[in-house]
Amino acid sequence: MEISTFAPDPPDELAPCPSPYDSSYDPPLAESSQQCSPIPSAQSEFFLSLCHDPQLCNAFTLRITRTSKEACLEAEASPDPSLDDNLNAWIREQRGPDGFMRFQAYSETNKTWPEMLLRPLFTAPLALSICPSHCVPIDPARVLPGDEIISYPYDSVPSPPMLPPCSGREPIRGSYHLFHLMDILYPPERLPSPQNLPVSGRYRFFPRGCQWEHYGQRFGYPAPCTEKQRRIAFYGDSHGRVIYDTTIHRLQGNRGVLEQSEKGGHKQATIGNLTFDFLWDPRGESVIPVTCKELKEAKTDIVILSMGAHFAVDSTTAEFTQNLTRIFTTFTACEFSPPPSNIIFVTSPAQPPRQDEFVRKYSDHRTNVRLQHWSEISTKMALDMGFSVVDQFALTMPHVWEPMGLDFAHYLSTDAIDPIVDEVIGKAGLCG
Repeated sequence: MEISTFAPDPPDELAPCPSPYDSSYDPPLAESSQQCSPIPSAQSEFFLSLCHDPQLCNAFTLRITRTSKEACLEAEASPDPSLDDNLNAWIREQRGPDGFMRFQAYSETNKTWPEMLLRPLFTAPLALSICPSHCVPIDPARVLPGDEIISYPYDSVPSPPMLPPCSGREPIRGSYHLFHLMDILYPPERLPSPQNLPVSGRYRFFPRGCQWEHYGQRFGYPAPCTEKQRRIAFYGDSHGRVIYDTTIHRLQGNRGVLEQSEKGGHKQATIGNLTFDFLWDPRGESVIPVTCKELKEAKTDIVILSMGAHFAVDSTTAEFTQNLTRIFTTFTACEFSPPPSNIIFVTSPAQPPRQDEFVRKYSDHRTNVRLQHWSEISTKMALDMGFSVVDQFALTMPHVWEPMGLDFAHYLSTDAIDPIVDEVIGKAGLCG
């Protein structure tokens, strides 16, 4: 297979280099300073161009333009995708007509399954060479704390800087980078490979400008996390159950990749002085009405909510926000709830590109165009309530294909689960 390569003219002066350790590197993508070059398109309906600022490294935009003005007018004249005028205006302005007409990515009025066309735009994989030569790839530290690499010359690889601990109620942002080559060649634990597909052990998440320092990390020493008596309740869907099971697995001292998450309406586990509950309630209908009583009786210290994915199957955006308001106020109205900052809301994960009978049968409307918007909406709602938020959508979107080698739905056993659980444990303060 051939690979298309894009390499712009070198910059006139040294440009800053991006680093996962540098929180100050956040250059704006100014269209006026970009140089655009055409990219071969695999679809005759679209023209592609890649635009890049020669003064920046790894910062670009890909512009997709219809080649037919008539097709554009036809798409723009299509019926509104929603009954909500404000949402219609947002979709038309922010996502464009192809997002709801041709591809049905955000249609709330069409009840048929929004089939993903999965037609490649590129004629071949695209390799970018848009960094100046003085910007070298970051070589991440080894996974196990005691593993070191001797570099020669000895000063050829700078040590990663000391960063402040990650904290706060807002989602932790960052980027995925390849594991150290030695950890890829010789992984410290056995890696699952369902259907002979690599689903983990390749990409490591680096929080932007901070680092987790708690003992509950996968290759940490979690005993101190279980010393203080606390009760943690998980409410929600199967994605919350996966986080629950992986958290238990992690705090029990396991370093290997968890590969199974058994279904169950109510789960409970005790590790040291920590008690964990998982209560299945993906839409906040069965458990939520009696939640306040349960919070009082259990003396719950931390609540983790994972609700949203089931709403996205068949609910409108308005119905989703109404239900989320109902669920959130159930906790804020209960005098026995933990402090708002100890209520952690986890957004819905990205939806794998499924084409199977199940999504067709139920006209599953979980498209990532909708889920990304819902993640933004629900994050703001939760923060306004005083809750903490883990943006599971942002952490899973780069790994959206891996579940296709698993169960078509969950991110268990993928490289996305570690940063999700790191953040849940960190925000819960279990190891502090």
